[in-house]
Amino acid sequence: MKKTFLMVPIALLVLVVALIAPASASPGYGQTLMSYSGIGSGSVDNPYNILGSPNDAYTQLYGGNPDDGAVIDVRMEAQGASGAAVYFYGYSYPGYSTHVYVYVSNDNSNWQLVGSGYVTTSTPGWIYCGNAPIAFQYVAMAVYDDEGWSARLLVDSIYNS
Repeated sequence: MKKTFLMVPIALLVLVVALIAPASASPGYGQTLMSYSGIGSGSVDNPYNILGSPNDAYTQLYGGNPDDGAVIDVRMEAQGASGAAVYFYGYSYPGYSTHVYVYVSNDNSNWQLVGSGYVTTSTPGWIYCGNAPIAFQYVAMAVYDDEGWSARLLVDSIYNS
């Protein structure tokens, strides 16, 4: 299974391709949709498609103009440990370079950044977001058109190992 990893050196934001699968399909996928919202004229389409294991049904997070974006928040099947790797299965729509931010929370209100970077791959695959700095139950993803590069991310699943 081809994997795409989003590495998080704060100053560099490097996208690296690797061939490592996440851990076995034990509890760790997004289970419950908590909230979603557009930022500016951004939007979230098909928000429930992000739940469960990958099934080729995608949630779209979109921001088409500068300062537009979208955010989605899900409750995971099981508590993730501090240090757990966080992934999502998805891709950036062809021609887009999507700025993605991934956060975790244990109470769905105090959020800690896991990682951020640009997703440019237009082939679906697992994107590594980083390791959680805290134990967590919730994962939020945000996309943002911050440099005039429209954001259009398609996400099938969120997973923590």
